[in-house]
Amino acid sequence: MLGGVHAMLLVLAFPPVFLPVFALLLPLPGLVATRLAGPSLRLGLAYGLGTLPGWAIVHLFLLDITAVGYPFVALILSLYAALFVWLARGAMRSVPWLLAAPLAWSAMELLKGSILFDGYPWHLTAQPLVATPLAPAMKLVGVYGLGLLVAFFWAALLSRERWSLRGARFLAPLALALLVVVAAPLSRLIHSGAPGPLVGGSGIAVVQTNVPQDNKIAWTIDERRADFDDFLRLTREAAAEDPALIVWPETMFPGIALDPESLAALRDASLFYADGAPVTFFADELRRVQREIGVPMLVGAIAYDGFELDVTPEGVRFESDAEYNSAILIEGGEPQAARYDKIHLTPFGEVMPYISWSDWLESRLLSVGAPGMSFSLSEGQKPTVFESSGLRFATPICFEATMSSVCRTLVYEGGERRADALIQLTNDGWFGRWPGGREFHLLMARCRAVELGVPIVRAANTGISGVVTAEGAVTRRLDAFSAGVLLTGPLEAGAPTLYGRVVGDWPAWIALAGTFAALAASFRRKKVKEPVP
Repeated sequence: MLGGVHAMLLVLAFPPVFLPVFALLLPLPGLVATRLAGPSLRLGLAYGLGTLPGWAIVHLFLLDITAVGYPFVALILSLYAALFVWLARGAMRSVPWLLAAPLAWSAMELLKGSILFDGYPWHLTAQPLVATPLAPAMKLVGVYGLGLLVAFFWAALLSRERWSLRGARFLAPLALALLVVVAAPLSRLIHSGAPGPLVGGSGIAVVQTNVPQDNKIAWTIDERRADFDDFLRLTREAAAEDPALIVWPETMFPGIALDPESLAALRDASLFYADGAPVTFFADELRRVQREIGVPMLVGAIAYDGFELDVTPEGVRFESDAEYNSAILIEGGEPQAARYDKIHLTPFGEVMPYISWSDWLESRLLSVGAPGMSFSLSEGQKPTVFESSGLRFATPICFEATMSSVCRTLVYEGGERRADALIQLTNDGWFGRWPGGREFHLLMARCRAVELGVPIVRAANTGISGVVTAEGAVTRRLDAFSAGVLLTGPLEAGAPTLYGRVVGDWPAWIALAGTFAALAASFRRKKVKEPVP
């Protein structure tokens, strides 16, 4: 029953329903479950399986991507709920429940969100709270830290400890209310100088493309030509508004490659399409248009290291040392050498955790679970920051904007902020017709904006493109399934945050270490109590 309550809260708290108040209640059923008597293995399984319907509902978008994998994803996520119960029950043998249960909750969220299977930080407790007065707390302790505080809040109210009955039940709501009041002012104490404008006038122009995902997977040359013409038409419309930068979404460049080295190799090969156009046609035309409009462009494209062509009587084969999902800046009609290569590949979307080491095993699983897809990408090696039109910005690609640690690495270095804005390039065509996935992807970008104190511009194929302020508010957006141009207008800088400069995800890592320390102590205590034969 308690697992079913958790499932209901999950559906209510997150998009497309999105009633953030229910996120505050999300740890409650699990905390109650850990107080029940009975074997932890059986209790944990019962609780975890009870959450299964909720996970299935919020992941309905997976049916369009991998109908085979969909039930396994829901099952694995339900087992994380079971894992929480097992961790908490084990830790309770050596530390008080008031400490064990919240630490185990945070440990479970970190394991799910950042560690196991390369991390899947979706549907964490605090994410919907970005739309509540608790949002400024993310500037101090981030999403993981706020989730830990919510769990401690309920643990204090439920605790049976004598001191807790006398004080904590009064202090817990008072502490949470105090956090709402002091979080924003406290976060401003760590920086000097007032935030100012980053970009004025029309701001940044986002070209929202609308290429259906089934077309994108098998993009024919005729479809590429037609879509490219639409992209260029929208680009010219955007340029007429005199923006500081024009942005295309993830991998929307329809050519073979856009990085300078690979383009040089393609030109040297003197290859042509069936209609007589050179294979560098898309790059040549894009360069010409960018030079014509005179506005820098940021384009999502595939890039390579060590790109080579092997021309044989049987055809042409492309080879490379590495292939990347990249963001490339074009200025003066030329793609710049400095590019951003995605540093965290999407688990099960671009890489198979624990499986991609074997090409044979990976291909077999893809042929069953996601026919037509291939995982050939490599991880980028450095968190590039671009500078253009006086703006310093970093470019998380798609899933990376869901990862707190990845975006923090892009924006901060050595405690100092090195990027003043994030521009997210994404292809949300993966979500099909299911609205919850797109809205939730936008919601997580709002969390990154608050945590790091920077505005975020989203350029999304099929939508939702939009502008998120450093306080997490969505000020402009282009809804799904439409092609068009979004102008951000002036972008305002935000203040550096304590989370970005110092704290990071350390609250959750400390919770994980504390949980495993308590488990180790419980095993030791159990061993000591065993009779000596």
